[in-house]
Amino acid sequence: MLQVGETVVADDCSLECTCQPGGTMNCTQLEGCGDNEVCQITNGQRTCYCPVGYFNGDGVCQRNVSMFVMSIQHINILSTECLSFEEKKK
Repeated sequence: MLQVGETVVADDCSLECTCQPGGTMNCTQLEGCGDNEVCQITNGQRTCYCPVGYFNGDGVCQRNVSMFVMSIQHINILSTECLSFEEKKK
């Protein structure tokens, strides 16, 4: 149960409600999360964040290309190691 003055944000970050005296809730519509953003609790506050692999560039979550390239390189390394291992078995 909320105390008077406490505020909660909806799971999808689209609504913010504050508990008022007398048990009523004063709610405000929020913009919600943008493309590639996730609504989550961080440091005790629910808000929109860029997920892992993305960065906030000019207010928009953009894919971190260097992480994507590193992932592809990692996959290529694993494939190479697997091929080398298979070749050794012959």
